[in-house]
Amino acid sequence: MTKTQTLKTLDAYRLANGVGPVTDPLVVELLQPWLELHAPNLAGRPLHVMWRPGDPARGRRGSLCYAVETHDRHLVPVSTKALLRPPTEAEVRNKRMREAIAGQMLGFKERAFQASAPRLPVSALSGEALTWDDAEVDHVIPFHRLRDEWLAQAGDQDDMNAWALWHLMHARVRLLSRAENGARGGSGDDE
Repeated sequence: MTKTQTLKTLDAYRLANGVGPVTDPLVVELLQPWLELHAPNLAGRPLHVMWRPGDPARGRRGSLCYAVETHDRHLVPVSTKALLRPPTEAEVRNKRMREAIAGQMLGFKERAFQASAPRLPVSALSGEALTWDDAEVDHVIPFHRLRDEWLAQAGDQDDMNAWALWHLMHARVRLLSRAENGARGGSGDDE
């Protein structure tokens, strides 16, 4: 499907169905690759069409747009124009870097649950007990700062093994609830 056909398909569904959950599998299929690249924590989440209010002071009208439902049931708008834009080199590298450390992040979460057994681990911020589904691993020093520091000193910025080793030695992580991590901007590109 061409970019023009994709845009027409997405626009037709949005305008014909209005506000509500997206039920057409083709529309879901068209949006997933963008989410996997730009917002991996939202990939596979329910999609909706929502009303985005305009800004009269800036001459902008409101419009119907696609949105992804987060784990705490908030809707995050997504741009169909951004969907059709090819990923930048930096976005592709960022995705590769996150994939390279995914095992470390999962391992930390697993060890936290094993260490606290038979009780549940608690959030590093609130002290509240966390279930497996609600717990997220958060970088104490935000991911984007670690990434930028490594990129500034890396001899080969495409060496994901070197990045993973550097991350293992320099990153400090902790468990937070999804809501806490989301409130501080985590689980996205700049956690």
